[in-house]
Amino acid sequence: MYKKKMRQLFYLGFWFLRARLFGRKRPLQTVLFISDECNLSCKHCSVYNHEKPHRKTFVEIKEELIYSYRLGSRFVDFEGGEPLMWKDGEKRINNLIDLAKQIGFFSTTVTTNGQFPIVGCKADSIWVSLDGLNDYHDSIRGKGVFERLCKNIAESNHKSLSVNMVINNQNYLSVKETIVFAKDNPSIQSISLNFYTPDS
Repeated sequence: MYKKKMRQLFYLGFWFLRARLFGRKRPLQTVLFISDECNLSCKHCSVYNHEKPHRKTFVEIKEELIYSYRLGSRFVDFEGGEPLMWKDGEKRINNLIDLAKQIGFFSTTVTTNGQFPIVGCKADSIWVSLDGLNDYHDSIRGKGVFERLCKNIAESNHKSLSVNMVINNQNYLSVKETIVFAKDNPSIQSISLNFYTPDS
């Protein structure tokens, strides 16, 4: 573990010096969309595809990970759609996490809507989408979604689980209580606040 941390710190320091002193900018993080398949139809989302969802194959994802690593990326975030729905034969999300680590990525992240059990997910960090409490969240993502999200977060036992709130004109009144909820929840490490940006 110590050697791993030192290797990571050395790489980040070297990356910073090259970028700052020599203007050589290489990516550090890859956000990899592995599927547009999702179990929800969130009002602000333009990614989900219920009619003809596309899942990247294990081989396609491996090629993209290797390409990103060679460019300099050392952190990868698996997103969708809903990444916990991804599969290719017998392979599931944990196989992708193992693959990323085998290639050499320092850290893996999974961003999920929290509707599937998170227990056993090998990602170094997990981000759960939380767009307000109770009816605020459900009005955007669907009835009963908030309750399932809370249950799965509580049962996750993950060492680094955080929530991400996309603020829009439907949930801005719930920002303060959502921050307090995240702060007081022992299963949540932190909260990220982002503003919804329309695509047109």
